[in-house]
Amino acid sequence: MITANSPLTFGKNKGITPNQLKSIDADYLRWGAQNLKSAQWAAAFSKALETLTIVEEAQSMAIEGIGFEEAIGHLRGMQAQQEADDAAYDAMRDAQEAVIRQWAPKFQGQTEAQIRGIASRMEWDWNDTPRRNFSSDESFQNFRQMMTEYNVAGEIY
Repeated sequence: MITANSPLTFGKNKGITPNQLKSIDADYLRWGAQNLKSAQWAAAFSKALETLTIVEEAQSMAIEGIGFEEAIGHLRGMQAQQEADDAAYDAMRDAQEAVIRQWAPKFQGQTEAQIRGIASRMEWDWNDTPRRNFSSDESFQNFRQMMTEYNVAGEIY
């Protein structure tokens, strides 16, 4: 059985384990996890990546000619940006969910899940939805207002 502690039997890093690669060539680990034809080796590379620390990644970058401290700073900046992006995305989804909850009662016979699915599918081209798709002018106007609010909520991100 091949694990993240098994020495590689191929390539430029033959004899080195995926876990050792974390501080030597993290980019190769990423490539291998996505591209190796052997499912066992790809899984071993993926397992090693699951425990990759910021220090190991910085060590890997330092070998490539970037200073360790510069690499740490860069990686921490990327991590902070990812956390901020994730928080903004979560806030956007929360705002869109609030719109769905507010408008769902006005669409009788439709569950929140159905309304959410419609809003998600039509997020970009809802303005082209013809009136004939609705049972009444009121339903049509409610849909247009809900989608306007849903898209405004989406602009948070």
